[in-house]
Amino acid sequence: MKVFLASPHTETFKALREVGKKARDWDAIRADAIGRLEREEKIGPLIEIALHEGDVARALALLPRVKTSGWYSNDHKWEVARAAEKEHPQAAIALYQEMAERAIGNRSRGAYQQAVDYLKRAKKLAGRLDGEAEWQSYLQSLRARYPTLRALQEELSKARL
Repeated sequence: MKVFLASPHTETFKALREVGKKARDWDAIRADAIGRLEREEKIGPLIEIALHEGDVARALALLPRVKTSGWYSNDHKWEVARAAEKEHPQAAIALYQEMAERAIGNRSRGAYQQAVDYLKRAKKLAGRLDGEAEWQSYLQSLRARYPTLRALQEELSKARL
């Protein structure tokens, strides 16, 4: 448990699970580990564990509690959005849109290209949900908010968005 708590990541969680299963006390050990992470508000590791266990709904519920600091921090939105595509497509669309708009805020062609990648994923999901009209409305409003960002408009056009 000490090793896991010192470095709470998926790999150390897997090792803890192996030890817990051998000791035939995995449920109690897991509950204790999760409880400690909750008390210490280590939301990132909790999201990673939820995704590892296939509990996308829990990962989505934890996501708003992530505290980010600086440009290098992992807010886990990408991982959760990808995992949510199948069972929670509407939530995945919202996350992709949020990430796209954050990328647009970085004001560079590379950031616009990243935004387009997110938007293409969202468009694909919207099409799967028969939400084409809603998607087009969102895209029109996005373009209208940034009429002077020529590089963004070019990237959107190039991607046929």
